[in-house]
Parts: sequence; C-alpha cells; structure tokens
Amino acid sequence: MRSATASLQHLPTDNLRTRLALLLFILVICLWGICGCAQNSAPVKSETTQSAETLPTATPAPQLPAPVIELEPDEQRLALADFLTFPETSGDNAASGWSEDGPIIRGTGTPKGYLYTQKTFENFRLRYDLRFPAALLSSASPLKENTGVLVYITGDQKVWPLSMEVQGKYVDLGTVKENGGAAKATQTFDKELQQKVIRPAHEWNSLEVISQGGALTVLLNGEKITTSEPNFLSSGPIGLQAEGFPVEFANLRILVLP
Repeated sequence: MRSATASLQHLPTDNLRTRLALLLFILVICLWGICGCAQNSAPVKSETTQSAETLPTATPAPQLPAPVIELEPDEQRLALADFLTFPETSGDNAASGWSEDGPIIRGTGTPKGYLYTQKTFENFRLRYDLRFPAALLSSASPLKENTGVLVYITGDQKVWPLSMEVQGKYVDLGTVKENGGAAKATQTFDKELQQKVIRPAHEWNSLEVISQGGALTVLLNGEKITTSEPNFLSSGPIGLQAEGFPVEFANLRILVLP
C-alpha cells in the first residue's frame, strides 16, 4: 500500500488526476452493479407452518331439500311436536339430538334412543322419506348407517322397547324385525327388488308402511318389497330411532285406516 502511495506521489499532477478520475469511475460502476443485483434478486419466501386451525376440513355432505309432496285427504303430517323423546331431555331438543327444519326432522344419532308419538296407532299408512346425510363421506363397505321406524311400541320406554321395527339400516332397508322380546317377524322380503329400486344412502329413499291388524306391508320407492304376518303386537306409538348415525326423516305423514 505504501509503495502504491509513493508511486502516486511521484507521478505528474495530470497523470495523477487522470488515474484518480478513472478509479472513481470504476468505483461508481461497481457500486451501481451491486445495487442492481440486489434489486433484481428474487425475494426469499419465509416458510410458515400451517396451524391446525387453518387446515382444510372435510367437505360436508350437501344438504338436500325434502321432496315436494301433497297430502291426501285425511292424511296428517307428523311434526317434532307430535313426539316425545327417550331418553327424556326436559323438552331440550338440542340435548336430545333431534331438530326440525320445515318438513325435515333431523337426528344426530346420539344419544342412543328414539322419538315416539304421543298418540297410539293401530291400522294406518305411514309415509316418509329417509336419508343419511353423512353417508356420502363414508368409506365403509358395506355402509353401516342405521336407524329404524318402530311400530306398536308397548310397555316401558327403554332401549329398545317391545315393538316391531321397519328397518332403516341401509343394507336391510325396508325389512321387518322385532325388538325388546317380541316374537320374531315372519316376513317375505324381496331382496332382488330392494337392490333394484334402492337409491344411494345420502339421497332420499321413500318408504310406505301399511299396518292392518298387526300385519305390515312395506313399499320402497313405490315398490312392495316386504310383507309380514301379524304378531301379538298390533297397536302402539310410532318411533324414530337414533342409532349413532346422522339421519333425516322428511314428509312424515300418516293416514288412519279403518
């Protein structure tokens, strides 16, 4: 460094000024290049970890409006107010797991129990639409979605009461079974026809139950799939079961028969 300074001191004044100007010019060019590179460099993206709260959730099953129906003469709708709950929840529908939205009665599936009508019925035609809204997201095969419509409920309320049941369990939809110690149902069930007319579990399936003197006839989407012979049970409240799966009943309506 000293030798370079000494050399500059011995240079003529014009040469010294020229070299200083050249050095200054080179310095300006270098600084300009450094600033330009800094501006053109790609910004570094900071890596962030997505919190559990912001992670996408599973898409819920779509809601389907209830099928549009017309009541026939003397046919009556059954609303949530027409039912009592078991287990009892002191009128708190939220705690019972049941709610109502227009013609749809929704059940969360819990707690395990059922709704039952305040009135008793013997000879009647009960019609309703049924679906399992969460079945679209289920990977189970076969589907385990389960519910049922109890008829001829007799004796004490319990899980499950003495009664007959029109199966809502998807794989057995429309069959008849016994509950609470009732005699086994003697029935004729057309499985092939059931498989032909049944719709996907998350869509609406329409059922019709005809009770005459303890004998039951069940239609699925307009086709007769089950008939059962009379049992020693023939009258009582009607119930809707909660069996661990979200379920929707729509357009519940009943026609009392002679």
